[in-house]
Amino acid sequence: MANGSSVVRTLGGRNWLIVGVLAMCHLEPATGVVLFPGDLLVAGQGGGVTRVDPSTGALTQIYQGDFLPRAGIALDANQDILLMTETNDPSLPNFAVIRLDPGTSQIAVVSSGGLLASGAFDIAVGPSGSIFAGNIGPGGVVKIDPSTGEQTLISSISAFGIAFDDRGDLWVGGFADVPESVVRLDPNTGVELDRYPVPLCDLSGGRAFRLLTIHDDFLFVNCSRGGVNGGSGEAEESAILRIDVFTGVATILTSGGFLFDPYGIAVAPDGMIFVADLGRVIEVDSGSGDQSLLATIEAGATGITIVRAACEDRLDNDGDGFIDFPDDPDCSDVDSVSELLAIEIKPGADPASINPRSHGVIPVAILGSATFDVGRVDLSTLEFGPGSAKPAHKGLGKLQDVNGDRFPDLISHYRTTQTGIVPADREACLTGSTSDSVWFRACDEIRTVPTRLDLPSEIPRRAR
Repeated sequence: MANGSSVVRTLGGRNWLIVGVLAMCHLEPATGVVLFPGDLLVAGQGGGVTRVDPSTGALTQIYQGDFLPRAGIALDANQDILLMTETNDPSLPNFAVIRLDPGTSQIAVVSSGGLLASGAFDIAVGPSGSIFAGNIGPGGVVKIDPSTGEQTLISSISAFGIAFDDRGDLWVGGFADVPESVVRLDPNTGVELDRYPVPLCDLSGGRAFRLLTIHDDFLFVNCSRGGVNGGSGEAEESAILRIDVFTGVATILTSGGFLFDPYGIAVAPDGMIFVADLGRVIEVDSGSGDQSLLATIEAGATGITIVRAACEDRLDNDGDGFIDFPDDPDCSDVDSVSELLAIEIKPGADPASINPRSHGVIPVAILGSATFDVGRVDLSTLEFGPGSAKPAHKGLGKLQDVNGDRFPDLISHYRTTQTGIVPADREACLTGSTSDSVWFRACDEIRTVPTRLDLPSEIPRRAR
């Protein structure tokens, strides 16, 4: 496999990039395309990669060549484009992950064949920069070293779509499971953490599972009109599902309309959804489900991703072991203490259960570590929850090792009724600053406990 060394040569007036012992790849002349945050990148099975302006729908071709994108498209920390591809040219590696420099159109094969040859379709980049591929065949979920191309099988789940959440967990859409399912995996071990059946996107029920993405603790899944392609049920309209990652409850966000055979799906930071549907890019409001046609692309549209601003790409760009925090400029240094700071709400509970109507207090621990001394915290600046509750006790906080790692942690308590936590909340955050005036914000998962007042009015109360 490739060892990371490369050389660019000009042969016959064309640019070629040779990586390790891999074959030479035909390239189009460099176009010098510059990517901006918010740009859409669309991969088409006609062999092209196109930049789409999300405001105007204007198109700029970045690549057109012999490697044919399947659906997977992603960006690494260098803003190079990663594509899952196949090819009809027997002289080129088939089922390959390729790296495309958008500024020059130069490409290099990162990894090919092996476990990918069973039907690799989607691709995602993990927080540490490792590449993950989802196979619809027996290859399962494959981890790829971006420097060497070495492949490692981490799960045998047949995965059509894959995506990372903000916590660094990997979500996959099981293509061959009955019924179709979404599964949360530990990307390091492949251990299955959650599994939710999705009968609304089951082929036997008239739809076929496509790709997925995640935003604000909801999975958004493309379900294509699949009944006529082998399903036993009547064909249903194509749809986008919204799935709660904590409960697995799935609802149809939108169906029909411009949706015909949706594959790729991506969500912008503002919640706007973009769908690659054959040769079209469709815009969908994640709240209302309203659809509009943004662009039509001749080379096709099966995969889509969004260029994110620095520190919003869900990667650990500075290599400190934490997903970058948006207040860390350029993600080149640990400028924000938030990257080094973690909290536990109700230490020992995972997740913490909170009754929003309780008149008690909620303990919150700032965890000390080898990289963060809790003695740096200015206790007078601490605020917890949407209501910005202040510490309830006069002492503001105390030191205690709550997780047994031999580093002192800082515990403070907050009156539940002052936190502003409501039954719909799934996380709560602590803010404050250090003694040297570095602001921080850290959050932890919670689950709210319904009370009698939160129950539907049609449920009768027990007779007294």
